[in-house]
Amino acid sequence: MEIGVSILNIPMLSLADEIEKLNKEAIDYFHLDVMDGHFVENMTFGPDIMKEIAKVADKPLDIHLMVDNPKFFIEKVLDIHPKYVTVHYEAFKTDKAVFDVLEKLRSAGILPGLAVNPTTPAEKIKPFLSEVDVLLQMTVQPGFGGQSFIEDTLDNINQFASWRQQYQYDYVIEVDGGINDETGKLCVENGVDILVLGSYLVCAPNREQALEKVRGVQRKAGN
Repeated sequence: MEIGVSILNIPMLSLADEIEKLNKEAIDYFHLDVMDGHFVENMTFGPDIMKEIAKVADKPLDIHLMVDNPKFFIEKVLDIHPKYVTVHYEAFKTDKAVFDVLEKLRSAGILPGLAVNPTTPAEKIKPFLSEVDVLLQMTVQPGFGGQSFIEDTLDNINQFASWRQQYQYDYVIEVDGGINDETGKLCVENGVDILVLGSYLVCAPNREQALEKVRGVQRKAGN
């Protein structure tokens, strides 16, 4: 199980200092929630800010594009060499468009991911399972940090884990939204590999202790 930290709720003027502090913590990724004000109402990091973040971050970047035009943003982030770039299924009008973007990412040496909103059935992304390295289940409605975990999303998570085992796929399962030590435990028990921690971690009075609680969760046998 790996941990990404979402820096969505860190004040922009404190971003560099906080990233420097988080570099020293036992995390695996910096998770960048990129929002364009169209796909979701909120606006966050543009390409220039992401490039500055890449200069400070010592951990690999996990870029989550909550945008209407993923191709535009992908072109802008190729030179910062993120490990993962995840696009939303709901941002595309056709399956072909999804396949094209996933192939573009892989051709650029970036591990492609596909995200789904809480209300999107798992069956919608079954055609793409062989083409992704990450399946990201949104466990809150996308757009803002600090929301409560939606427990019904465990149905999708369990289905993703079942398909992975049944068809021997190599993707990892990631969750984003409302994750803490308790909801993280639920997710890992159902097969999740990457927990994205937001306000639970960045706002914690003791980040080391918060991480220890999450690191202590165990996966059920068979998942």
